[in-house]
Amino acid sequence: MSKKKIGYCKNCEGLNFHNWKSNAFHLSFPNGNAISTTWDGGSYSDNYDKWLRADFIKDKEGKLNDMPSKNVEIMFSCPDKLAKRIEKKYNDGEPQPIGYLSVEKWLEIVNLLAKETEKLKKDES
Repeated sequence: MSKKKIGYCKNCEGLNFHNWKSNAFHLSFPNGNAISTTWDGGSYSDNYDKWLRADFIKDKEGKLNDMPSKNVEIMFSCPDKLAKRIEKKYNDGEPQPIGYLSVEKWLEIVNLLAKETEKLKKDES
């Protein structure tokens, strides 16, 4: 069984929740799978074109502006068989990242990653 790796953070080893920037977070599940979610400027979300506008990202005082989105971009780490199934269903078979996911589709993927069973692991060996 191989896993596609997503970003590594030496400070979050063994942690389940980690925000890696203002509009992004990483979840690690007890079964070893993980998902990274972002809606930051430049991501495949409603905010794709906002990374070019520094005035949008920070206000006059230098504080980050709110950057809401109706959808997100994800990358994930899991066994190849599950990764291919997710990519086929949610990204027309294309490799990661997967963008413009609604909260409903994001939750479906989170549930798939969270509930991976021993049967799936045995199928891959």
